[in-house]
Amino acid sequence: MKMEGTSVLDQHKKSKAAPANAAQQSVLAQKPAHAGEQSVLGAAKAAGPKKPITFYKKAWFWITIAVVLLGTGGLVTFLVINNNIRAEAAENFSKYVSEAYDAVNDFNSEYKSAFNDFDIASYYSNQELADSLRDKCAIKLGLTDEEYKISNEIDKTIEDITGKELNSFINIFKKSEIAEWGNMAIEKYGVGETKKMADTYKKIVETYKDVDDKIDACEDAIGEELKGSYTVTLGDFYIEDDSSWPDYYLPVSVKNNNKDFKIKFRIELEAYDTDGTRLGTDYIYTELIEPGKTSKDNEAFDGGYLSRLEKMKTAKFKVTKVTVNSSEKK
Repeated sequence: MKMEGTSVLDQHKKSKAAPANAAQQSVLAQKPAHAGEQSVLGAAKAAGPKKPITFYKKAWFWITIAVVLLGTGGLVTFLVINNNIRAEAAENFSKYVSEAYDAVNDFNSEYKSAFNDFDIASYYSNQELADSLRDKCAIKLGLTDEEYKISNEIDKTIEDITGKELNSFINIFKKSEIAEWGNMAIEKYGVGETKKMADTYKKIVETYKDVDDKIDACEDAIGEELKGSYTVTLGDFYIEDDSSWPDYYLPVSVKNNNKDFKIKFRIELEAYDTDGTRLGTDYIYTELIEPGKTSKDNEAFDGGYLSRLEKMKTAKFKVTKVTVNSSEKK
């Protein structure tokens, strides 16, 4: 009769397959998972401080998306388009920032000449007033406040990008150097901002183009502002008859019609006899007059006319020139 039994091999197999006893299962069940471990369906993995997403990670993220969605051919197209956008932004920036610099300087030069053509004022002695009118003129030509602000900061932008101090003339830079300004701008500001700045500089160039023709609009604006900025009132010629050395003078008052600036005026006057003969010329200088206010009476022709007093009694007086002698913001 054959005896039933188990071979050593069978016993070993059964021992490996047998589940852990209850005590062992309890200990395993209570053992906490190692920090940071999780199952596929478990909670989010515990982690330390988040690392910042770098430019390169972002770039590879979009490159990966492009490869997945578009394939290798699409990726090449994507990179080519991106490179073309960058190259175009750099080229336009270099082109228009240098042209805008020249255009703004041409405009400023023409404006100064136009301002000085008015006898009422001198640009360098009344620069604050002159610059205020120049700003209004630039806006009148079609620039927005923001565009005009940018046009006034072109030299600072170029210095910021190149790290070199910009002198009076932009041609101190070689063409090859100017061609690199766009790439320098992209490195500093990024492609999007560089493209935006290039578009603004293009608008500035277009606005100031043919400035010789457009300066007429500025001259009209200057004329409206300066010619209307004062009112001169002449009184009756006064003579103190009861004295052998009488006092005499022509009272002159000046009203400052400007709304923004305190102004000192220089008034030139001429006196003519009834037959048209010029009797003399005199000048008065006012104090600084507040906006909308009138000066106290100034005395013209108050000396040197004792021998011609009879003619001065019936003389005609004429304002021949008014100059903004100085000005300042109120």
